[in-house]
Amino acid sequence: MKDYLGNSLQVRGAEQYVLQNGKGDGMHFLYIRNGLGLEVWLSLDRAGDVSRVNFKGDNFGYFSPCGYVAPHFYDNEGAGFLKSFTAGFFTTCGLTAVGSPCSDDGEQLPLHGTVSHIPAQLNGIEEDENALTVKLTVTDAQIFGRKLVMKRVYTFSYTENTFTVSDTVTNEGDSISPYMIMYHCNMGYPLLNENSIVKIPNNKITPRDDEAAKHIDTAFDMEKPQCEYTERCYYYDVKEKDGIAKAGMQYDQIAMSKVSTSNGGNVRNQFFAAPESVTADKNWYGSIHALVLTVFKDAMDYEITPTSTGMTYSRMPGVLDDNTRALAWTPDDGAAPKAADIIAKLEPADVLLAVQD
Repeated sequence: MKDYLGNSLQVRGAEQYVLQNGKGDGMHFLYIRNGLGLEVWLSLDRAGDVSRVNFKGDNFGYFSPCGYVAPHFYDNEGAGFLKSFTAGFFTTCGLTAVGSPCSDDGEQLPLHGTVSHIPAQLNGIEEDENALTVKLTVTDAQIFGRKLVMKRVYTFSYTENTFTVSDTVTNEGDSISPYMIMYHCNMGYPLLNENSIVKIPNNKITPRDDEAAKHIDTAFDMEKPQCEYTERCYYYDVKEKDGIAKAGMQYDQIAMSKVSTSNGGNVRNQFFAAPESVTADKNWYGSIHALVLTVFKDAMDYEITPTSTGMTYSRMPGVLDDNTRALAWTPDDGAAPKAADIIAKLEPADVLLAVQD
């Protein structure tokens, strides 16, 4: 590709921008493109969180009414967090508390902690033919107090539409410190609307309050925007498989879906469409260490089971539906089926989670 370019930023790479005017005046951003349709904005002054994700022009995140707000406007009293909660694709909450404001051992803890209002230090940007890596440090510390340091590493693939973020939090102080972290993922229009489908495989749903309890039967139903709508929150005892819990959202009109995976670690899934239907804009996968985000077309998750005559692949129960299709054949030499053999037998509308040979 280099032979066709004067500068690689023509198609991909990282660029730094500074916002002007309003409460976001002076905020620093890192804008990343992978050259395959994925665009991501990192808000460096807000812990390096992902403020925007676009794919082929479609937006996936939510922006709150306050919009961009620089960290020096942060109000750490009670629910003052909401005055500067941009939301964005995800906001990191913690590092010593998440959830409602409270008092712990005499310390007043604000809504969702303070880390999202701490500027990140940009330590470096590394690039090769396969990926771009961004390294950040977020320090939550004070004299005579705790000293928590979060090392954050983003990796943006140049060969597929994926990105990962790996966070490592270290207590560099001389005493034990409370530790809590949450990735506040915020889906927005057009991915989220009254026609969106949400699935969370679970063993039990617990409403947070009486208002949520009244609507528990429609907890997965998305609704049109309404005036004076009362927030409904639910706690899910999620189903797990090998330590992975998944939640899915899909909106057919943009032919994309999103899957969140808790405790994802280094999970890497590869999705293949049948040869007749493969196009560059139909499938992409993005992941976050400890929280995996996936976007792809036609399927939420497929499971492959080896059989004596081939392989069975099926949608995992409770994700989108319980449909199962068998794909079985006997190789001429009696050997186990190869991934290429599986792909060759797929139908145009199929998407398959492939295993490595």
